[in-house]
Amino acid sequence: MLCIPKHKKGKKMGTTTNFLKLRSTASTIKLNEWHNNFSAVKKFADEHNVPLIAVWSNGDNCGFCTTFEKAAMGTPFLNWQETSQCAFWFGYCGDKSAEDKLRGKGFNWCYQNGKVKQYPFVRVYLEGKIDVTKPGADLTGRGVKPGNESQILVNNLTKILKDYKPSCEPAPDASVVPTTKYKVRFNEALTVKQINAVLDSIDHNKGYCPCQPKGAGTKCHCTDFKKNKGIGEPCICKIYVKQAK
Repeated sequence: MLCIPKHKKGKKMGTTTNFLKLRSTASTIKLNEWHNNFSAVKKFADEHNVPLIAVWSNGDNCGFCTTFEKAAMGTPFLNWQETSQCAFWFGYCGDKSAEDKLRGKGFNWCYQNGKVKQYPFVRVYLEGKIDVTKPGADLTGRGVKPGNESQILVNNLTKILKDYKPSCEPAPDASVVPTTKYKVRFNEALTVKQINAVLDSIDHNKGYCPCQPKGAGTKCHCTDFKKNKGIGEPCICKIYVKQAK
């Protein structure tokens, strides 16, 4: 049975302090970085067809949570995360927003009506193609020698995501695929750093394309991309490509 943490008078709940420092609070969601605001990260992952790795933690009051924190701060995980092309969300008991706090949207999504009963809750999801929910200890290894948690976490996440290949799909042949039905993917010819730089520019431009004069039809995804680009063709900024559904 799940034990929900309670705030006792005069006692503050613990937090995984180091992990919290990794979270970006910017409105622009980026690949390969931890964020707060669950709904924004989930929307980003769904719209861009990238896996979402979501973690909800009880903080320092939970030994398994601190072990997961150490694993996520370890060199093997950080190296893997840098090239993973995933979206990452982290919430914990002390978050104040309705999205991220105890019993918030992120908590309930990770908890999944009791599929996991031990902190931290970890859910890996990709548009229904991948949907795995685990307690953190199952991913970092139970009873393993201290110091190996980070590599074990990478190994387990790699197994879960083994069918996700972000940069290996060739563009469909535009001559045989109708251009009216499509979904959008990131341009595999660009690095994550280049993609994130354009996402930043779009955010600073209040959602408008930074590569053309601001005006009607230039909100990203712009009218030019929707109407004039065929399957396999990139947008003006080169970060989005049409892919057949």
